[in-house]
Amino acid sequence: MVLFLGGGGDIQDSIEIDTAFFSHLMPNDKILYIPVACDFTTYENCFVWFNSLVKKYTNIPSDNITMLSETSVIPNLNDYKAIYIGGGNTYKLLDYICKNNLDIKFKEYLKGSGIIFGGSAGAIIFGKTIETVIEEKENYTDNPALNMVKDYAIRCHYQPQDDKLFQNLSKKIKTPIITLPENGGLKIDENNIKTIGNVFIFNNGIKNILSEITLRKKQMHNMRVKEKYYNLLKSGKKTIELRLFDEKRQKIKIGDIIEFSNASNTEDTFLAKVINLHKAPDFKSLCSKIAVQQAGFSSQDELLKTLEEFYSIQRQKEFGVVGIEIKI
Repeated sequence: MVLFLGGGGDIQDSIEIDTAFFSHLMPNDKILYIPVACDFTTYENCFVWFNSLVKKYTNIPSDNITMLSETSVIPNLNDYKAIYIGGGNTYKLLDYICKNNLDIKFKEYLKGSGIIFGGSAGAIIFGKTIETVIEEKENYTDNPALNMVKDYAIRCHYQPQDDKLFQNLSKKIKTPIITLPENGGLKIDENNIKTIGNVFIFNNGIKNILSEITLRKKQMHNMRVKEKYYNLLKSGKKTIELRLFDEKRQKIKIGDIIEFSNASNTEDTFLAKVINLHKAPDFKSLCSKIAVQQAGFSSQDELLKTLEEFYSIQRQKEFGVVGIEIKI
């Protein structure tokens, strides 16, 4: 499976993500085009636009493009190498998808070798909720979004002047929001969620850039840290977080993402990627493997005295310990 989510730009804006999508297609492949979200022009104009987009990147003939309207019979999705879902009204699109059981069919299609591109509204439906565009609801029914991006909501057409809006919205809907600029997006496969261009996440009112992070589709981990050490981590002065290697920490793998939160203000968070795991039977042994300054301490004595306040020698021996090295 490959799922592309585009920020909704025009043909010039979306060159990078369009190139990535069309690179998967060969001249004889068939594409299913779904422009039913469109509420600003005719289906004929939609087809002309999409056909010109296809011709820009491939030699696929027009006859190999099937366009669905609201009254079309739904074909067998497996007859198509790729599906392209266009933009418009997100609530209208999701209503159509759910009424035709395409939410289930899309997920089944992607379990195989299917490729889907969702642009703008076509991207937002794959998030956890479409409340990010509540202004589009009109009289449409509330339907559950497809939730295929690790419990993140999606918002497209991101511009920096809208930061305050997304900060407040992420708090209101209690869901982290990935914002896609018109010249960017996401590429999701079986193992990774990769960013294209400068993509941002808003979580509990806090903005973080995702442009240099690959979000593994594995579990995202959460850690609450005392304010002193949280500030050192966030500033990059502390790059190793020390923990007991208990059952919870044993789930952390290199490449995973940790969301750190400030124990004094849990709305203050940031994301970091795990780049190494330093394991030892106890913290004294661990000191021979790392520089104590990387863990936020000035000396080994300070480190051991502080950590023993949290983790007894007995518990260290029982579980072992780990230094989680991160990169913001």
